[in-house]
Amino acid sequence: MGRKALSWLVLCAACSQDPAAGGDMAGHVMASATQASTAVPSAVAPRACGSSGQPACPLQAFMKANALVALEARRFDRLGEVLGRVAEMAPPDYPRWRDIALAGAKAAADENLESVRRSCKGCHDAYRAAYRRDHRADVIPGP
Repeated sequence: MGRKALSWLVLCAACSQDPAAGGDMAGHVMASATQASTAVPSAVAPRACGSSGQPACPLQAFMKANALVALEARRFDRLGEVLGRVAEMAPPDYPRWRDIALAGAKAAADENLESVRRSCKGCHDAYRAAYRRDHRADVIPGP
């Protein structure tokens, strides 16, 4: 399946999700896309996202479909690529984001799981609350 078709499929699944039914078709499609080793960037930011019964926010969906899957599978090469891409997503008002993500990418290249986890925690501790407040629905730039 082509990248555009896959992106469209993920977008359609996210838009057609029925929170009342408790379904998470978007998560299923994102997981399937990841298993095919195809990162799916967010094409459209949802109006409301991230809370229970809502679709994942763009960065949240990207991280779950890419960083978390690579981390759980101990695919350090893929994790390094993902963290390198995350470094490029740094909002201009977050001066340490890029350095933290690049430190995580280097730790992944060294296959140092604890250092990767420290990098993730450092970024989350420094920026998670502010990102949720100020950038939650920002669209993730394509590759």
